[in-house]
Amino acid sequence: MTMREVANCRCEQYLLPGLGAIAMFNRGTLFLLVLGAAIVVPYVMFDEGLSKTARTEWQRFFGGSSAPAANNASMASWFQAAPQGIPQFDAGPQLPPISLEEALRLDISSVWVTSHWSRVNTVAGEGDEMGLRVALVSGTQPTDIAGSLTYYFDQRHQLQRITFTGLTGDESRVITHLMTKFGLRPQPTVVAGLYQAPAGPGKVSQAQVNHLPVVQAAAINARAELAIEIFRPGPITPVSAAKDMTPAKTQQVKSPRIW
Repeated sequence: MTMREVANCRCEQYLLPGLGAIAMFNRGTLFLLVLGAAIVVPYVMFDEGLSKTARTEWQRFFGGSSAPAANNASMASWFQAAPQGIPQFDAGPQLPPISLEEALRLDISSVWVTSHWSRVNTVAGEGDEMGLRVALVSGTQPTDIAGSLTYYFDQRHQLQRITFTGLTGDESRVITHLMTKFGLRPQPTVVAGLYQAPAGPGKVSQAQVNHLPVVQAAAINARAELAIEIFRPGPITPVSAAKDMTPAKTQQVKSPRIW
């Protein structure tokens, strides 16, 4: 054996145990590092202060890179301490209620309608009419009315027709107003009430009162149905010319159920 071979054997004898110890030391260190990361990283993620600090240090170390910032921002949104409240939307100004006497009249403009209700729906009418539909609740007394009210205007923006379908606890107030204001008169009928008045050729203003299928004693504001249609008065046919006409105008028309 040469001197070089003897030297190599002695080196292997002293170095191999040392390299094994270093390898074991590296494996133990790696295990400790992984264990520490598994404990520390979730703690940093869940703690808002540490998360902000870690994000700052990350950006400073990598020169303000946009990718880590975006990832941390999404992470912060996941772990917010308290949820955001639901936004409150403005429902519009609280307008005073409109009485039935003020609502059921023909000297009303479209501007008046849109300024007295916070919500107005536009609907199509007959021919060239344009309808403005609103929800009317005239009050809380049994003699008040509640339902759907529609104003129909012509091309000159003049109110030509009013329709209403809804409920009331006592129809005496609204019927008295219609008889006084529009000349409606009671007609023979098997329903709760039928009131009519001629309003021009082929037009009849009328109000019909129907019994509800079930009347509850506790529902003092909902004991009868109302179906009202008021036309702007036009030329009235003379009595002499109306003798040969059939009494179709006084024929009762059963209104559809609205509830």
